[in-house]
Amino acid sequence: MAEQPPAPQPSRASDARAFLLESLTTWQFALALILIFGAVLRFHGLGWDQPDGAETPLQMHPDERFLSFVANDTEWPDSIGEYFDTAKSPLNPYNAPSVNAYVYGTFPMFLVKGVDTAYREMPGWGRDALSVFGISAPGGETKYDTNVVWGRRVTAFTDTMTILLVFLLGRTLFGRQPGIVAAFLYAAAVLPTQLAHFWTMDPYVTFFAVATLLVAAHTVTAATLRRQAWLAVLLGVLIGLGLASKVTAWPLAVVPMLAFPARVALRDFPGLGLRWRGEGLDRTGYWLNDLSFLAVSLGIGAIVFRIAQPYAFIGPDFWNFALNPEWKTDLFREIDFQNGNVDFPPFVQFANRTPLLWPMQNLVLWGAGPALAIAGFGSMTVAAFLMFKRRELSYLLPLALAVSILGFQGPRFVAWMRYFVPMYPVLCLFAAWAMTNVMVAVRNREGWFAQERQSLTLRG
Repeated sequence: MAEQPPAPQPSRASDARAFLLESLTTWQFALALILIFGAVLRFHGLGWDQPDGAETPLQMHPDERFLSFVANDTEWPDSIGEYFDTAKSPLNPYNAPSVNAYVYGTFPMFLVKGVDTAYREMPGWGRDALSVFGISAPGGETKYDTNVVWGRRVTAFTDTMTILLVFLLGRTLFGRQPGIVAAFLYAAAVLPTQLAHFWTMDPYVTFFAVATLLVAAHTVTAATLRRQAWLAVLLGVLIGLGLASKVTAWPLAVVPMLAFPARVALRDFPGLGLRWRGEGLDRTGYWLNDLSFLAVSLGIGAIVFRIAQPYAFIGPDFWNFALNPEWKTDLFREIDFQNGNVDFPPFVQFANRTPLLWPMQNLVLWGAGPALAIAGFGSMTVAAFLMFKRRELSYLLPLALAVSILGFQGPRFVAWMRYFVPMYPVLCLFAAWAMTNVMVAVRNREGWFAQERQSLTLRG
């Protein structure tokens, strides 16, 4: 018998081409492209109000201008004790001579002020190193000018990280492909991209909302008590920081308050037929453990809020949780504004608007666009139906967050579009879920038709 010639071995060049082709078709590569795409949209044009030749923006956004005044007129305290001493802390906006009210969250302001301070105190070689990557800012002592530069950059970075969280949430609840599609939809969404160009608090609330959903979803399916404990701690941190970004972010607390009962129902009541991603939950633990972890989350959330929004409390001791009368006055005055009980010129535009319907109209036509909004709300409606029909609880947490935000903000007299932006990741998530399911159905139908045609050909 003649010997067979050896099979040709692939060359290194062909191996490299195969590796490159495989890399370019992976989900990691697709996610990286989406993150780059979203970052370009968010970082491009951050100096939108900066004239040619000027070193800093004109600060035409009133909220940014106010935050810059506050950041300029406050200073870092000399000690932790002074930080919590509301009456004496130089970081307290109420102690600044030019500030007579402050209704914003302090965590984003402290974060941006910290980044600006770090850059300001950085040695020259450090600034030179950052300039290689195109990162620079005016120097000097005029914090009013530089804080807004860093504020917009930090906001853009935060919203870019929200894109990553949307993918992780989509992968956790529905699978990798819906996660990829949801990340792309959010990266291209109109209002989140616009808000990423401003130093305002809403993009931070959106970030913490998605992060809370992600951690809460993992809490439902945590396999061990140790993992559940760490997730409970992380949930508390996220809720506290979300509230310290904007006090109206309280719907974030609804998520863990539903996640823990969902875990109990899935594990301890199999007779209900509840499912999580189509399956039951076989986990160890008892309802008392779950209740304890819920208490841990809410307790840590309160402590983190005490740290990140210290001047909502009287102090001077950390454990003094009595509310600051100035902060309470601002809060109740803002509630009156939001409900239309006080005549305030910027809010005249909301007169004679239909509650709930008018902000929904803005969301559909301008904030998300008709295609994404209709797909998102339509898919949410289908998911709500399936949640009850199939007893599928993986839809519960994002639906609850969206309904809480819409139910809280929608009926109010003042309904800025940005108040609803934490709903946008949920819209993108359910729109992606529907799109991928439709694609799978079409692919299966095409496969069925191909098999039928082949069968008819063979019979013929």
